[in-house]
Amino acid sequence: MPRIAYKRDRLIDRARRIYASGGNMSQISAILSVNRRTLLAWRNYDARRGISWDKERQEARDLSPERVLHILERSFARIVEEGPKDDTDAARMVHERRLLGMIRVLTGYRKTAWTVAGELLALERFAEFCTQYLAPEDLTAARRAVELFIEHLRKENR
Repeated sequence: MPRIAYKRDRLIDRARRIYASGGNMSQISAILSVNRRTLLAWRNYDARRGISWDKERQEARDLSPERVLHILERSFARIVEEGPKDDTDAARMVHERRLLGMIRVLTGYRKTAWTVAGELLALERFAEFCTQYLAPEDLTAARRAVELFIEHLRKENR
């Protein structure tokens, strides 16, 4: 693949991820230093290839760590409220196993969900902050630092 197409495709991918995480076109334009018309062209390019930016945004919302954790916590609360099906020892043991299983799921999810997703969200917020408050000559260094950090995360999570 020619170098220019590779760079463009990387930028399109970054734009799509920022959009999926809730960024608007103006923010993406500022973060990536590209024209809004270019972003719209990229979005249409992806649509022709069967990639919907809006669908990816909705999927990201549906699977956000906060939302998944909220659903898990509601399920746990429902199990607690329901209690055992009856007063037999067998029913109480089944209920206790369900509670312990949900506790393990919640604990495991809390340990893993906030790692990469949380770091990337914080990084995107940092990038947005930089575009708003740093002078253009300082943005180059900030962009490079962000790119190095993302590369570090990729290597760490392979």
